[in-house]
Amino acid sequence: MLARADQAELWLRAEACRQARHDVLEVALGLPGAAAPLLSEIDAAHSVVEAAERVAASAGLARARPARQALARAYSAEKAVLNRAGFESWSHFALRRIDVLAVPAAHAALRQAEEKLARAEASWKVMAGDIDVDVAFAAREAIETHALPPEAESSAPGMAPVPVAPVGVGVQVPVLSEVATA
Repeated sequence: MLARADQAELWLRAEACRQARHDVLEVALGLPGAAAPLLSEIDAAHSVVEAAERVAASAGLARARPARQALARAYSAEKAVLNRAGFESWSHFALRRIDVLAVPAAHAALRQAEEKLARAEASWKVMAGDIDVDVAFAAREAIETHALPPEAESSAPGMAPVPVAPVGVGVQVPVLSEVATA
């Protein structure tokens, strides 16, 4: 399905979704601009800490020292990524998430970001169906390898070009009245 789509338009819509998701996270979490790209790294580091805490809590005498050392390394790695994002500790990061909820202007900004995300996801869904954007990005090379050349798209059996209308910056959706007659 994705290989039969207009590749330029497909990846434009995919990028719009990815950026809109990023914007929602940034606003929702009240993260400073530098921290937003580190969000997945922060979450991954904290998951390692949580796992190391569980192991250390259940370690017997024979494994206590290695478990404590692994936990110390996990704390150190988490602190390093938190510091790069502008946070002193996991608690500081978690409290920042809560602080955003108390700021009225943040609610309006979040609503706008969520509306932009909804438009981007609707546009993506029209072109890609239920295929997740991240799944498509993971398979991008294969999709592009199997994509029809642009000149073949219009001559492909059963594939009429789908007219699109602008919806927002870089986001378009099909003109439904024209799709039904195509």
